[in-house]
Amino acid sequence: MKAIDVESVVGEQTALIVLKETGVKYTAQTGGIGCYHPESEGYVISLGSFMQDFDTCVYGCFYIHLDIESQERLMKAVNRYCETNAPIGRVIRFDESRISEAMEGWIPVILKGSLMFPDINFNGEKGFIHNFNCD
Repeated sequence: MKAIDVESVVGEQTALIVLKETGVKYTAQTGGIGCYHPESEGYVISLGSFMQDFDTCVYGCFYIHLDIESQERLMKAVNRYCETNAPIGRVIRFDESRISEAMEGWIPVILKGSLMFPDINFNGEKGFIHNFNCD
């Protein structure tokens, strides 16, 4: 099965891929000049402009996934960003258990709480945020 590019679903907006067995995989160009294309099965929710002003490239661009210090800096910055950008941000936290999967434009997250648009309640589901690729 060929993965669907999340940008074909959400356009230039931030995508939240919620991991779930759906039979549908999503991908995005990530990793800056590395031009990686990770895939995840689930469903996609547009988060609008949330995290469009958060540049993951400054934390290591194409080598974030190879450097634990870059991943840890990214994790702390994502959590700070989410804490200060309610209401969406209060539902999202960086998933430290999957820190090695972090790369530019592909942020592992854990979800807890309610998104109002659409009205969805999360109770520890995992996902990925794709906000953009700097390349």
